[in-house]
Amino acid sequence: MNKKEYGQDLVIHTKLVLPRARRYLLQRPSLSARLLEAQYYRLTIVQAGTGYGKTTALTSALRDAPLRVFWYSITESDQDPLLFLLHLIYAFRRHRPDFGGRALEIIQKTEALPRPYHPIINALSNELVSQEGSEAILVLDDYHLVNASTKINAIVDYFLEVLPPHLHLIISSRNRPALKSLARRRVKGDLLEINRQDIAFSTDEIETLFRTQYGLHLDSQQVQKLTTETEGWIMALQMIWQGLQSGVAGDLDQILAELPRSLQDLFAYLAQEVLARRPARIQNFLLRTSVLRHLDAAACDCLLGWEGSESLLHELDAEGFFLVQQGSDYRYHHLFHDFLRQQAATDAERWRDLHRQAAVYFQNKALAEEAIYHWLAALEHERAAELMVRASESLIERLVDGQPNREEQARLLDLMAENMTNRGKWEEAKSLRKQAQEMREEGPGPADLDVRVLLRTGRLAKARRILEERAAAERVSPAHFREPRAHRETLLVLSLIYVWQGHAAEAFASAQEGIQIGQLLSSPFVEAVGYMRLGHAWQITEHPNAADRALSCYRQAMDIGERLAVPRTKAEALWGLCRLYGYGRDSAAAERSAREGIKVGLGAGDEWIVALIGVTLGASYVITGQHDEAEHWLERSAEAFHDCGDPFGQTVARLWQCLLYQHLDSSQLPQALQKMLKLIETNGYEFFFGRLTFLGPFDPPAMVPLLIAARKSGVRSAYATCLLERMKLSPKLNFHPGYTLRLHTLGQFCVYRGKKAIADSEWEREKARQLLQLLLANKERALPRDEIGAYLWPQADATAAERQFKVTLNALQHALEPHRPPRMSTLFVQRRGNTYGLNPAAPLWIDAAAFERLIAQGNEAQDEAETLDCYRQALLLYQGDFLPNCLYEDWCREERERLRHLYLTTAVKTAEILLAQNDLEETIRLGQQILTIDNCWEAAYQLLIRAYLRRRDRIQALRTYERCVTCLQEKLDVKPMPETMALYAEIKSAEP
Repeated sequence: MNKKEYGQDLVIHTKLVLPRARRYLLQRPSLSARLLEAQYYRLTIVQAGTGYGKTTALTSALRDAPLRVFWYSITESDQDPLLFLLHLIYAFRRHRPDFGGRALEIIQKTEALPRPYHPIINALSNELVSQEGSEAILVLDDYHLVNASTKINAIVDYFLEVLPPHLHLIISSRNRPALKSLARRRVKGDLLEINRQDIAFSTDEIETLFRTQYGLHLDSQQVQKLTTETEGWIMALQMIWQGLQSGVAGDLDQILAELPRSLQDLFAYLAQEVLARRPARIQNFLLRTSVLRHLDAAACDCLLGWEGSESLLHELDAEGFFLVQQGSDYRYHHLFHDFLRQQAATDAERWRDLHRQAAVYFQNKALAEEAIYHWLAALEHERAAELMVRASESLIERLVDGQPNREEQARLLDLMAENMTNRGKWEEAKSLRKQAQEMREEGPGPADLDVRVLLRTGRLAKARRILEERAAAERVSPAHFREPRAHRETLLVLSLIYVWQGHAAEAFASAQEGIQIGQLLSSPFVEAVGYMRLGHAWQITEHPNAADRALSCYRQAMDIGERLAVPRTKAEALWGLCRLYGYGRDSAAAERSAREGIKVGLGAGDEWIVALIGVTLGASYVITGQHDEAEHWLERSAEAFHDCGDPFGQTVARLWQCLLYQHLDSSQLPQALQKMLKLIETNGYEFFFGRLTFLGPFDPPAMVPLLIAARKSGVRSAYATCLLERMKLSPKLNFHPGYTLRLHTLGQFCVYRGKKAIADSEWEREKARQLLQLLLANKERALPRDEIGAYLWPQADATAAERQFKVTLNALQHALEPHRPPRMSTLFVQRRGNTYGLNPAAPLWIDAAAFERLIAQGNEAQDEAETLDCYRQALLLYQGDFLPNCLYEDWCREERERLRHLYLTTAVKTAEILLAQNDLEETIRLGQQILTIDNCWEAAYQLLIRAYLRRRDRIQALRTYERCVTCLQEKLDVKPMPETMALYAEIKSAEP
C-alpha cells in the first residue's frame, strides 16, 4: 500500500463531511455570531445535553462562513487512539489529498501508541504551519464519546499546545472535556465556552421557529407556555411539532394543556437514550431523588442511604446533564423532572414511601413546609395536619392554598382543628373549624366583606377611602393588622381601584408594595394577586415595554397559582391577558384568554369576574371592528352587571356600546349616551374623561366626540358641556377627531392616529409629510409662512411657494384628520396670523419629547434605581437618528445632532451605573450599541475595556482598545485620551 494512503480503509469518510442542513432549520444569527467568535480563540467548547442541537448550530454557523472548516464526527469506536489520529489526519486530507504524509509514515512504522503520538502531532502541526493561510476551524463533534479515554485527551491537549495560530479547535460535547489544560486556557483568555443556556431557544426564537419553519402562528400565551415547559430544549419543541403533524396529539392548546403527558415519545427517547445508558447506581439516584422539588445533597443522601450525592450532583452538572443550578442546590430540568417522576411513580407504594422518607428528613431538619409537602404527597394528611398546627400562620395559609380544591383545603383545616382539640386549645380549634366551614361555603370572611361589597357594587370612591385609611394604619402598625387575611390584601384591592380610575403611579406602587408584603409573609397567594395587579398597572403606563412587562406579571401570577393548585387565581390573570391582547388588536388571543377565564370563573361560581371578562372581550371586538360580536358581548355583560348590582360594570359596557354605535353611525347612540352619562354622573365616574383607565378606551380623547354628540343631540347636554370644560376644551366645540396623534421621529418616521398608522397613500403628496417634519423640528416655535416656503420650495418664487404651501397644508390636515368636516377648525396644526406650528394643547405624543422628558426625570431622581429606570425607558425610545429620511435637510440637522448627543451621553451614564452594579453583560451590550451610533465615542470604548477587564477577558479588552485607536486615527486623526491610555496600561499589566 502506498504510504500516503495508509489507514484509508480504517477511516469512515462520511464522518469527515460537514453534515447537511436540516429541513425546517431556523437561522439564529445571534448564536451563529457567538459560535463564529471561535476564530479568536485557540479552543472553543460547546457543551449541552442530548437534543439541544449542538451539531445543527455549528453546521448552520460554519457552512457559509468565510473560513476553512475541517469536520470530524466522533463515534464510540474512535476510542482507539490510532483510529482517532487517522480520522484527524484524513479530516485535513479532504481539503488536500496529499496532506499528512509524514504523520501517516510515523503511524505506519509505530505498532503501538503508548507515547509516540508526540512526533505524529508535531509532523501534523508542521505541515499545517507550512500551509498557513486564511483562518480555519477544526470541529470535533460528539467528543463525549471518547472523553473517557485518557490517551485521546492527552493527544488533544498536546495538539492544542502546537496548534498553528490560524487554526482554531471547536469541541462539541454533552459533558465537559477532561483536558488538563482547560483551567490554564481559561485564565489566559484562550478558551471560549458556550453552554446550554447559550444554545437553548429563546422566547422570540421559539415564536419565529413555529411561524417561519413550521407554519404555525402562536400567540404570546402559547409561546410563553412552550418556553416555560421546554426551557428552550429544541428536541422537545420538535416533538411537540411532530405530534401536531401526525394529528395524533390534537391541536397545540391541547398539547400544552396536557404537558407532560403529550410528550410520551420524548419520554420514551429519554428512557432509552439517557436513563438506560446510565449505570444502575446513577439510575437509582435519578429515580429516587425525583420526589424532591430541590436537590439538596443531604436530602439525596437520606433517600439513597449513602454519602456522596454532592459530588455526584457536581459530576452530573459538569457533564451537562439535565440540571439547573439554584444557589448551592440544583433542580432537574422541568420536562426531565416530569419524565423521572413518571418513571418512578409506576410503583405507587414505593413512590409514597420515598415521600415519607423525605418528609421525615425535612421534619427532623425543622423545614416544615417541605415536610408537609411530602406528607401530603404521601397521602398522610393526618401527619401533615399534626405538623401544620405548629407552623406559622403564613405557612399554613400557603399550604392550605396549595391544595387542589376547596374541599381538600377545608379537610386540612378540620384535621388541624382536631389536633388543636386534642391539645386542649379549644379557641384555636373553633377558629379553624369556622374557617373550614366558610371555605366550603365559599363565602368571604367578615373582615373584607364590606370593602368587597363596595367594590362589586360600584361604590369605588368609598371603597378607596376606606382602603387608603386602612393602608395608612397598616404602615404605622403592621403587626396589628397581620391576622385577618383581608388586611393583607388591602393594597392589592386598592391597586385594582386605582387602575380602574386611571391612577397609574398609585396602582403601580400599591401592587409592588402588596407583592413585598406577600413575600414578607411567605404568602404566595397574596404575591400572585400582587403580580396580577402589577400587570394591570403596567397596561395603563406609557413605558415602551409595558405590554411585555404586563405579560410577564400575568405569567408569574399564573405560575404561582398553578404551584398552589388554586384555579381561581387564574381567572383574573386571564382577564388581564384578554385586555392586553384585545387592546393590542389580537382578537383571536383575546378570545382564547376570555373563554378560558370565563370557564375558570364559572367553575368558581364568580359571575362578577365572568362579566368583567365578557365586557373586556366586547371592548376588544369594538377595537378590531368585529361589530356583531362586540354588540353581543357588551349587551350580555351589561345585563350581567345589572343582575350583580354593579353600576361601574354597567357603565363600562354602555361606554363601549357608545363607541361602537358612534363608529356605526347608529340611531341607537342617543339612547346609549343617555344610559352612560346618567351612570357616570350618578356614581361619580368622571375619571373616564381625560385619563387612561384600565376598562376605558385605550386613547382617552375617544371620549370627546361622545360628549360633543351628547351636547348636540340634547342628551344630558348641560352635564356634557360641564365635562368638556373640565377637560379644558371649548364648550362650543363642534368637532374632535377622537384620538391622540402619535409621532415617531427617532428612527423610521411614522405617524399614528390613535393606534392606526397613517399609510403612505394617505399623505397624498410627499411635501405634506415634509411639512409635518419641519414643524416637528421646530416644535418650540411657530414658523412664518415665507420661512416654510424657503425651506420646502427653495427654487420657487414667493407666489408659487405660497400656492404650493396652501395645497400641501390642506393635504397634511386631511392626512391627520381625514374625517374633519369642511370649514371646521383643525386641531393639530395651529395657525396664528401668518405663522404655523403644532398645537401644544392638542393630544400629541412625540417620541423625541418623551425621550427628553424621561432623561430629565432620571437626572432629577433621588434614587439610583429610579434614575436607571428612566434612562432605560428613554434609551428604548431612541430607535435611531431624528428624522433620518431628512438626512440632508439643514432645518433638522441641529435637532438631530442635539438628540444624538443626548442619547450618547445618557447611554454612557446608564452604562456607568450598570458597571458600578457589576452588570457586565448589560454594560457591554450598551457600550457596543453606543458604538453603532458613533464609533468614535471614546467613553464607550473606555466602558467596554473596563467591563472586559473586570470579566477577566483581557483579549477582548485589548481588541477594543485597538479598535478605538484605529477609529480615532482614521476618522478624526487624533490619539486616545489619557484615560484610555491608562486603561491600555492596565491591560498590559494584566498579562499572564
